[in-house]
Amino acid sequence: MKFNTKRVLNQIKNYSLKGLTQISDILVNKSTLNILKGLYKEGAIQSLIIHPKIIDCFLTSVTINLRILNGSSILKNLQIFNSTNSKVKLRSIDRLAFKQTTVIVSTAKGINTPLYLKRIRSGGTLLLSF
Repeated sequence: MKFNTKRVLNQIKNYSLKGLTQISDILVNKSTLNILKGLYKEGAIQSLIIHPKIIDCFLTSVTINLRILNGSSILKNLQIFNSTNSKVKLRSIDRLAFKQTTVIVSTAKGINTPLYLKRIRSGGTLLLSF
């Protein structure tokens, strides 16, 4: 996982631990934006506002509103994995039950969840869980 992605995810975790709900004007690249869209699809982020201004050809600005459940953010237990040694094979995905945690996995077809990976019969690299 690249430095910018880890920085943004750590910033999201720190904001959620402090109890803050909005993170404004974060600069993200395309891969980080795809991860944030995955978190939005999973319901961990309440809204993701992509600003039309592009800082340079690789970075864009976003505002994130975190989802709050029972007075605390869902992402307070966010775990970021080192992608070099966190490969997930299809056999492992079939055996795991992700009922208590949500997992985001990077594949050749993009950022996905284990349910989608089971459907397309593919593995990937574990990025984060919450």
